[in-house]
Amino acid sequence: MGTVIIEFSPTGGTDKVAQVIAQAWGGTGCVVDLTDPKTDFSACEVVPGDRAIIAMPVFGGTAPQVALERLGKIRGNGAACALVAVYGNRAFEHALADMGTAARSCGFTVVAGVAGVAEHSIARQFATDRPDVSRSRGVFARSASP
Repeated sequence: MGTVIIEFSPTGGTDKVAQVIAQAWGGTGCVVDLTDPKTDFSACEVVPGDRAIIAMPVFGGTAPQVALERLGKIRGNGAACALVAVYGNRAFEHALADMGTAARSCGFTVVAGVAGVAEHSIARQFATDRPDVSRSRGVFARSASP
């Protein structure tokens, strides 16, 4: 069983959070970069039995529409996935629900949702240097798997 990261991370904060989770699960096999407009996402497929981390930033309380559309082209084949909504210390509102709808529509089985805090991409004074293991209250120290 491998772990695939499917992420939209234009500033790198979402990638940091996804990588921390993947490392807690024992590492990652590959990364699908939803920020790359040249990728043919309809050619992407997760192998049944693998697990996925689907990670996106939160903009105005929701996941970016372009990221949801690109995710919708990937074939999940029933793979278990954890949804990760990464926000800059404001709120994640509907993001996990939006991501769940998109993930289920392309064949993933949603088994977990995570709201992760990362440094705000514009107002850097909010959540500065996050994610930060020393302020995680042990969350990142625990090993977890879906």
